[in-house]
Amino acid sequence: MHFIKQLLQKYKPDIVHVHHPFLLGVSALHATRACNIPCVFTYHTMYEDYAHYVPLPRYFTKKLISSAVRRFCNNVDGIIAPSNAIKEYLTNQQIQTRIAVIPSPLRSMFLTHPSRARQLTPSSISLDGDPDWNEVEIGAKGYLRAPNNFNLLVVSRFVPEKNIPFVFDVFKQLPNNFKLTLVGYGSDYQKMQNLAFTTLQLSPQRIHFIHKPPQDELLKAYRTADLFIFSSHTDTQGIVLAEAMSQGLPVIAVDGPGQRDIVTNNYNGFIIKDAKEAVTKIINIAQDATLFNKLISGAYATAQRYHADNTTQQLLTFYHAIKT
Repeated sequence: MHFIKQLLQKYKPDIVHVHHPFLLGVSALHATRACNIPCVFTYHTMYEDYAHYVPLPRYFTKKLISSAVRRFCNNVDGIIAPSNAIKEYLTNQQIQTRIAVIPSPLRSMFLTHPSRARQLTPSSISLDGDPDWNEVEIGAKGYLRAPNNFNLLVVSRFVPEKNIPFVFDVFKQLPNNFKLTLVGYGSDYQKMQNLAFTTLQLSPQRIHFIHKPPQDELLKAYRTADLFIFSSHTDTQGIVLAEAMSQGLPVIAVDGPGQRDIVTNNYNGFIIKDAKEAVTKIINIAQDATLFNKLISGAYATAQRYHADNTTQQLLTFYHAIKT
């Protein structure tokens, strides 16, 4: 705390913005109080949902975490919630601090589009592995795909709360002309490969894992996919959803707090309740050219809300409100 206080006295900031309710965040809050500087906190995470990382009984740690986070939230001067669901959650937790809903912005690499895109022809994709694609100029995506495949994409950390086994449960019920790419990293990365290839006996010709790709390879993965799958129950916003939509990818998402603000049924994707519904929606999208192209357009339009220019202005407006 003493070092943080020295920094505040040296630089004299108008606002201090913290991103964690423990350790450094607590020290920063104490320092701002000593220096009479407003403190803003971004509520990134449903912290009690991650109690399994603490080596103590979960019931005890969840209560302890909830109490500590609630106390911290009530002591800062402003809270940024990345979604309306998180604002509602905080309000229900009797948080009295002023709250603004401001999503995280997209990185600049996602704010430009190549000049070409593919649409489905009315004949669409068949379940016998013989789809009919046309390449058309529509001023958006620009990668040719294998004509016999409909490509699903997951971008995620490979950890328990991301619910990756759900994706495999869905995928094993899809026809052979559906392919799946999983991009990410995490403690369960090898475990998920073993689950896919050894336990579930899924074909390596249909599933591809990419570990910690560079930015250009990540962007290519988005642009060469057809549909994005999101399986987490706990994400507060799921910025990967905005990344996917910025590249024209409709989304199939399990219900959760971060999904409800960005996924609109029948506009840019669908929020589903279980694997059976996910399978039905994925096949419907692949077979229905009109629906698929409508969802692509909705995805592009939705992603514009996550442009850095928009979210930065919202953040500055909130700072000024806290300062006054």
